[in-house]
Amino acid sequence: MKPVDVAPSTFAQICPLCQSENHCAMTIGQVPETCWCHQPAVEIKAEWLESLSDEVKGKVCLCQRCIDTLAKQAENKNG
Repeated sequence: MKPVDVAPSTFAQICPLCQSENHCAMTIGQVPETCWCHQPAVEIKAEWLESLSDEVKGKVCLCQRCIDTLAKQAENKNG
């Protein structure tokens, strides 16, 4: 699952999990296809986004480091 399109804003540029920049291309007005999260090797599970608070859900994206961490945790849990 890919993250929802987010409007450009400083708020949207911060990962809600680690509070670092999420490097989301869409938050700086670029087209979604240029974002790191739209690369074929990147998988973002729906439950990761659904677990976010209602305040930020659908308004911000997770950063690549947090996505990698969540993927490793899921792999270890299932492996």
